[in-house]
Amino acid sequence: MQGNLKVTRNAVAGVVDFGHGLVLDATAQSLGVVSVTRSAGLATQDVSFGKNMTGTTQGIDRIWTVLPTTQPTAPVPVTLTWLPENDNGLTDFSQARMRQQAATGSPWAPVGLAGNGATRSFSRNVAVLNRLTMSNAASPLPVELTALTAERQGADALLRWTTASEKNNAYFAVERSLDGQRFERIGQVAGQGNSTQRHDYT
Repeated sequence: MQGNLKVTRNAVAGVVDFGHGLVLDATAQSLGVVSVTRSAGLATQDVSFGKNMTGTTQGIDRIWTVLPTTQPTAPVPVTLTWLPENDNGLTDFSQARMRQQAATGSPWAPVGLAGNGATRSFSRNVAVLNRLTMSNAASPLPVELTALTAERQGADALLRWTTASEKNNAYFAVERSLDGQRFERIGQVAGQGNSTQRHDYT
């Protein structure tokens, strides 16, 4: 179905299939009433597909807007599934990436690591439920990252990263995982906003 399709489920707990390409696993916590609007096939930026800030790369032609009455207190597994008609010109999903947008018009941020979405089905743990879509690993990012290292320092880790350019970049969210699957935010580092010069972060 082309266009917008809204599905609302009451007392969401356990694994819930919304029937339009989004499955939410709320086994560990109740999320109350959850409405999910799937926008697809409209070929319109920020309506049915995400695009990077420079406008050069885009995601699939399908966006899910997830509105729970209660945001999760810990990341919840979300699975997104789409049809070939929604590929939007993308041909390689061997390095697929789930993307998240806080509100229409804001940058699309990656959710977890890239992975294989060749079956047009992709799962990741999501800490905040809002707008979700899929792309390949290269799009849509407002930051050109040139280096990222992690160095052990006793019981801690020292992260260093470098950007070559940034567009509308408010901050970097720093996350950690104890099992390599579920991530939690432990802090954030201010970005440069807009810059075409190198910047080093720790």
